[in-house]
Amino acid sequence: MVLLKKKLQEAIDRINAWGKINGFIISSQKSVAIHFCKSRGLHPYPKLKLNNQTIPFVSEVKFLGLILDKKLTFKSHLNHLKRKCTLPMNIVKILSSSWYGAESSSFLKIYRALIRSKLDYGSAVYGSASKSTLQPLDTIHNQGLHLTVGAFRTSPILSLYTLCNEPSLELRRERLALNLFFEIKSDNSHPSHYNVINSKYSTLFSFRPSFTPTFGFRIGKILRSLNTVDYPVLNKSNEFPPWKDINVSFIDVFEKWHKLTTLNLVYQSMFYDHRQQFSGYEPVFTDVSKADNLVSMVLVIRNSIVSGLLHEFCSVFTSEIYAIYSALVKIADGDYKKMIVYSDSKSAIEALRSFSPLSHPIVLECVEFYLYLTGKGLNIMFCWIPGHSGIIANEMADKAARRHAIVVDNFVPCVMLCKSSKIN
Repeated sequence: MVLLKKKLQEAIDRINAWGKINGFIISSQKSVAIHFCKSRGLHPYPKLKLNNQTIPFVSEVKFLGLILDKKLTFKSHLNHLKRKCTLPMNIVKILSSSWYGAESSSFLKIYRALIRSKLDYGSAVYGSASKSTLQPLDTIHNQGLHLTVGAFRTSPILSLYTLCNEPSLELRRERLALNLFFEIKSDNSHPSHYNVINSKYSTLFSFRPSFTPTFGFRIGKILRSLNTVDYPVLNKSNEFPPWKDINVSFIDVFEKWHKLTTLNLVYQSMFYDHRQQFSGYEPVFTDVSKADNLVSMVLVIRNSIVSGLLHEFCSVFTSEIYAIYSALVKIADGDYKKMIVYSDSKSAIEALRSFSPLSHPIVLECVEFYLYLTGKGLNIMFCWIPGHSGIIANEMADKAARRHAIVVDNFVPCVMLCKSSKIN
């Protein structure tokens, strides 16, 4: 206890000294201490001081909107959350009158904005509470959905979830926890990265199910319950500084020609004319195919074919962007000087053209790697070409993408766009 008191007091003094140096004064009247422990024995609290005033120990404290009790049962927080949802629930009740009520879609938006948002906040933290403690929140959730669609109180809950396109709160908490987990995993500089990814005391929690598991251990149970493994995640890209001039070169050859009204012979003639104009540039063609739980990627460069098999969870857009990224990696490994990357995915080319800090992580990786290669003296441009139009190299890539690939990349990037992503 003496050593613990000494270490805690030293930490408080260092924080206080840092605050004074940086013009930040820590208030002694607003500072409290709390001891998290489930043991029922007596705990003599150490006497800690801040600015020569004793810091009081409390049984619960509100921190960033969450009420933390010393046993981490979150009963106080959930009771407070239930009371907090009462007022907006009354608003929904008033608006749900059968005489002047609005449509169900409008009520769902009101419910998600006023009530569900409160239930979501901090769910990754208080989700460790027992099922009996979390049960009152299910009542709020079910009542809100009943009101939004005007269903009877005896309506089956599962049917209500299906009708409203809403999962249960338990599934939603798991989804939000997985989002947070992969967000932490994608950022190596996150303060909780090591402790969450390298979950400790797994043997202890396996033999003591009554103990409250850590966040990383809970995520492992969720992944196993979904029969899903922990996939590798693309690391978060650093944002480009605002003063840096970022120019990505594009060639607009076919943009103004609509595919539905343009013959393949016209596209072929335009492409051959384009290749004569840029004969000093070597082409690399990218293509992907997704069918029957199979996502394959192909590069055609210097009459050679490089194929890869991505995970079935990859979307077509993710695969197309990753194919372009793989083309840049291939260019970096060879003795290339002038290159044009051709892709029949207009959405991928547009994503590179109009990238922003909130773009797909692989888009940011492509731009960052592109700037690295061009900084070394390489001249690289991107061009959209229409697919299935008889362009030989592109057709070769398309056929190769439809065959089984040999190389397995097992790559599933996790898109963590917290400011713009929408979770329904």
